[in-house]
Amino acid sequence: MLNAFKTAAKTFTEPEDIPFTTEYTPAAPLNVFGDGFCVPTPMTLLYEQSVSLSGDDAVVSNAANGTKLLEVQGKAVSMSSQRSGFDLLTRKPVFVAVNSDKLLSMSRRFTLLDADGATVATANGVDGLAYDCLSVTFEREGLEPMFVKMYDITKWIYYYVGNDESGKLVARAKTETGFLAKQVGADTYRVEVVANVDYALISAITALVDVVREWVKMKKQAMKMARG
Repeated sequence: MLNAFKTAAKTFTEPEDIPFTTEYTPAAPLNVFGDGFCVPTPMTLLYEQSVSLSGDDAVVSNAANGTKLLEVQGKAVSMSSQRSGFDLLTRKPVFVAVNSDKLLSMSRRFTLLDADGATVATANGVDGLAYDCLSVTFEREGLEPMFVKMYDITKWIYYYVGNDESGKLVARAKTETGFLAKQVGADTYRVEVVANVDYALISAITALVDVVREWVKMKKQAMKMARG
């Protein structure tokens, strides 16, 4: 399995740039966590992890004016991990992104929950190159699935509405990590979101991406230890 990761890294070439425009606006708002999270204009978010030993906690702010919008609290639970998001404007919980699978299982299932603990969406790792894709399926009728593509070398993350990369691109994120933050695994994601798309949802999926990356890292370490 470890060799599969190495082979994928050698054979996969990332695209230099994928066209993205904030001029596209969904005809119907992509609203999952509430009307207050869908804004009529494009916005750029900063998802900034804290510089700590865990690097799991984060604050999501509006890059244009610095307003803090969401707080994300991370914790490990019995060899799994989760990220809980709170609305800093209302002080209320919004979402939980969780990986409940056992570390050494072959499963790649992740879940988004709402503030009441109900399942909002499930995300599955798509077979391919080092778990670099997520297929997100919503529980609510009428919501199209989403497809998330993560590029390890260029550090871009693309968020599509649809089953694959042929869908509509509604957000993209660039991983930006300073020297000190890199030492403790704390990343900053600069996330561009088109109008009428729930920024809490995009933040929750970004938190889920962080869970996935942590899970892959831990799994690689576990397989390396298992091989001696």
